[in-house]
Amino acid sequence: MGAILPNSLPHNLLKSNDWRVQLTVDMRLQRAVRTALQQQIQKFNAKRGAVIVMDATDGSILSLVCEPTFDPNEFYKSRMDLLKNWTVSDLYEPGSTFKPINVALALEAGVIQRNTVFHDSGLVKVDGWPIRNATLRGNGSINIAEILQTSSNVAMVHMMRRLKKDDYYRRLQALEIDQKTGIELPGEVRGRLKSEKVFMERSIEVATSSFGQGFALTPMKLVQLQGALANGGKLVTPHLVKGLVDVEGTLHWQPKYPTKQIFFPRSQSNGGGINANSGG
Repeated sequence: MGAILPNSLPHNLLKSNDWRVQLTVDMRLQRAVRTALQQQIQKFNAKRGAVIVMDATDGSILSLVCEPTFDPNEFYKSRMDLLKNWTVSDLYEPGSTFKPINVALALEAGVIQRNTVFHDSGLVKVDGWPIRNATLRGNGSINIAEILQTSSNVAMVHMMRRLKKDDYYRRLQALEIDQKTGIELPGEVRGRLKSEKVFMERSIEVATSSFGQGFALTPMKLVQLQGALANGGKLVTPHLVKGLVDVEGTLHWQPKYPTKQIFFPRSQSNGGGINANSGG
């Protein structure tokens, strides 16, 4: 039985028996990240945690750690849930970590500018539902940077209501929330975005989406989207394979990973995640 090889591999691959796969992971960084994550899990008595370090310019994964994990030499002794990489297999509402992305969408749509000010009274009602800040306090009149710094739910609702519902939904779709990132890991799942019909019929959907609730994505997808805020608006493909190298470290083949422009560079540089607080 043979194995099917992709056409993109170099023609002399089978003649080269000293080539090996080189990963993008930095092992020194990986060890440091694992130690730091273990310490934080213990400090806060957390059930689990994960860290993803990605080069935003090209999607190279420099470190990827999940804790608790399993011993690959004795994997059969571990619980089944520890055998999966939940940064690609589990879905979460991103919450306030999505606010900088929404700010970029609003800038892109032209409904706000960097110096736009919103009044945060601490409470806004949408379809009869009260929405408050996590602090249960208002922040008064605040600009875009201050909205992110204070993680204001109320101001985000006012901001995203400036977009027409159908326009906002199309922009969320363009982020490929309901698509896989394409990373070379098994078990990756798609995110979940409510149907356009539900989104259009209920104003509360716009409100909750403004602060990252009502839809779900993987931690890896969130990192991919956040990367677009730092690299000129490009949706890069997170990846672990750098290419094929020989024993001397010479790179002979490198995969080509797709990218997509989702923000104009001026949008992500004007609102960004500068001084953002994800604790709301």
